[in-house]
Amino acid sequence: MSYPRDRGRPLWELWFIEGVEHSRIAYLTKMHHALIDGVSGAGLSDIMLDVTPEPRPPAVEVGDLSAGPACPGSSGTLGTIFNVAFMTPYRVVRVLQQTLSQQLAVRGLAHKPPHLFQAPTTRFNAELTPSGGSPAPDCRWSA
Repeated sequence: MSYPRDRGRPLWELWFIEGVEHSRIAYLTKMHHALIDGVSGAGLSDIMLDVTPEPRPPAVEVGDLSAGPACPGSSGTLGTIFNVAFMTPYRVVRVLQQTLSQQLAVRGLAHKPPHLFQAPTTRFNAELTPSGGSPAPDCRWSA
């Protein structure tokens, strides 16, 4: 069942299989991992295979989402102001500090990663084509 996907077709397949014992049928679904995850797929199968005429009630009751603050420990507007005024600049400074320390740590290495926007062409950053693009002949990191 494993073969390259045709990018001109949907990212899913549904096969009905006849001839199963005792006059039964089966179905087989294939979905690209970018389309659905395991938990969502199980939930979708649960809905599709429900034999009752009326839908079952949800397993978990959905509460009123507007009842409490958006973030634990925040009190609405005051928490938002604190986050924007203090935490966001703090996080930006931390990212800059980490970036600088990492750049300093690799400055003496012979085979270091490429600079920003200088990565070698691979099948993941090349032009997207119906056949999946062509991988670069040399995918090694440059010194």
